[in-house]
Amino acid sequence: MSMYLIVNADDFGITEGVNRAIVSAYLAGNVTSTTLMVNMPAARHALDMARPHPGLGVGWHANLTLGKPVSEPSAVPSLVDANGALQARGMLERQLLLRRVDVADIRGALDAQFNRFLDFGCRPTHIDSHQHMHTFPAVFDALAEIAVREGLPIRMPWRWPGPQRRGWKRRIRSLGMEWMMRRNAHRWMGRVRSNTGLCSLFDLTYQPRDIAAPLYESLLRVYHSGVVELVVHPAEVDDELRSMSRITAFSARENDWLKTPELKRIAQANGFELTNYSDARLWNDA
Repeated sequence: MSMYLIVNADDFGITEGVNRAIVSAYLAGNVTSTTLMVNMPAARHALDMARPHPGLGVGWHANLTLGKPVSEPSAVPSLVDANGALQARGMLERQLLLRRVDVADIRGALDAQFNRFLDFGCRPTHIDSHQHMHTFPAVFDALAEIAVREGLPIRMPWRWPGPQRRGWKRRIRSLGMEWMMRRNAHRWMGRVRSNTGLCSLFDLTYQPRDIAAPLYESLLRVYHSGVVELVVHPAEVDDELRSMSRITAFSARENDWLKTPELKRIAQANGFELTNYSDARLWNDA
């Protein structure tokens, strides 16, 4: 059976520096896909950079935890804070677990973001979410409804099957996410198309200091079939990004590494063909 690797750079549109880094990694032959945060200041700049490069798949990075909602804050009150900004990840996770988030607000916020993407004059190749918030069933169901309606694949944040070096808190969190994803997959089985594997360097350790070929090799060699997505976060770091992200040092290091041809070589050596979610062969072979 064929093996396909989608190297997806998250956070397209968050800053112009991130946009430049993602397009540079695509031109180096490593990144094949990216996902756009339509509510962030550099979203239009991102699409302007992507348009000359049709081989770069651009999906939608649904975002419920950063910046302002596309819809009026008063229309999605359970998702925003007192200033009308989207709640931070930790707060939204707690609210979702306590069932204090109105499902109608989730649907309204996500529909508004999807329509904003279309208003930019583009159609996404697929759907995922910032900080994997669609692991939570209420968010996944809302995104899956859009995916089915629009005929789009959706990222499944599967747990990496290799040995994980994590503290007990992260292990418990990982197991909780895995349980929710299995619920989501079972509920939507046969109705949504998705990847069969997912990994990133964060599966090995939190923000590794030294980025080198063996790390990526260890992620990919555990897979032997299917459609695998490798998530990366390259960035040209500036003060604007530092105000929004806690992984800027890691992103700068990964950006440097993705300018080399190593990742493409590693993928091919492990039997993968690089592609993106718009490739019909992914679903024909499934």
